[in-house]
Amino acid sequence: VSGERFPLQNPGYSLSLKVDFPVQSMPLNLAAEMGETGSGAGGSCSLSSSAETRLLPEASALVSYRKAEMKVLQQAKTLEQKVNDIERQIRKILRSHRQLSESLIINRESLDLLKKKLSIMEKQNQLGSLTELELMEARVEYYGRKIRLDEMVVEILRQERKLESLLGTGSGSLRLLIGETDES
Repeated sequence: VSGERFPLQNPGYSLSLKVDFPVQSMPLNLAAEMGETGSGAGGSCSLSSSAETRLLPEASALVSYRKAEMKVLQQAKTLEQKVNDIERQIRKILRSHRQLSESLIINRESLDLLKKKLSIMEKQNQLGSLTELELMEARVEYYGRKIRLDEMVVEILRQERKLESLLGTGSGSLRLLIGETDES
């Protein structure tokens, strides 16, 4: 409400209404205004309305969605690469484990034969047909192979722990899964 000339002989008023719809993808602003000043023939009346929107107001909303989509796709690809890498590592460990296990069986049999040979050589030494040096060389060969055999067992166990780690299972869980115990 307003007035002009003292003592406010030309009264006036104005009303305005403004409504905003803050939708991120397309915000909309509406406004309506109405007013009147003076009275009679010297007065005036006004009426106005407006609407405002931005066609691409927040392209960042669209860009954010696209960025998020790209990030998800990138993470999916990274996850797929990690899964493929783990599968390759598992195959490599299993192949090496199989080869070491087969070699371990052969080396155990070879060590058993070497032990029998050493036993025969000890008897030959007692009879005097073999020198002490030859017997010591045979013992060095036997214990050297025994050490290599023990190293193979340790390597097999290390590979099993690594495989359990890749599979996310606890230590010793592979033996439980395949039904083996320490006695086998």
